[in-house]
Amino acid sequence: MQPGTAGASAAEHLRCWQQCRRRAWSTRGWSSLCRSLLGSAAGIWLAREGENHFDDWCARTIRFRPVSLLVSTAVLGTLTGLMAGLLLVGPLWLSHLSLGVGRFVDVGPDALVAAGLLGAWAAAGCAVSYLVAPCVRLFTRSSAS
Repeated sequence: MQPGTAGASAAEHLRCWQQCRRRAWSTRGWSSLCRSLLGSAAGIWLAREGENHFDDWCARTIRFRPVSLLVSTAVLGTLTGLMAGLLLVGPLWLSHLSLGVGRFVDVGPDALVAAGLLGAWAAAGCAVSYLVAPCVRLFTRSSAS
């Protein structure tokens, strides 16, 4: 092999690139599902155990209950997603590093973008599960029956 020549042909590089893209596409769905499931776990916990005083205040202030429930749920989801994103900015920023010159100058996730996307997924999961959590009680048996 001559110096400066590639060890593999262009067709082999193309096949490898296509496999990497397929693999990345299949894992992207699982990671998004994992993030939204973590947000939904937070929403279910907040609906069952947490005390949402903002929801009480919205119910007293806005008389039409569907609107007050949507407002309080949107605020709850936004705050949950914001906190999840803020908690993750530090570790993501630390994982963004440099391994040398050239291509390896910028390695790792962009901290603000990754934290923002995680916060959005967590907020969506939290809001949906907070709205769905009271419906779960309809399908579970109580210990008295």
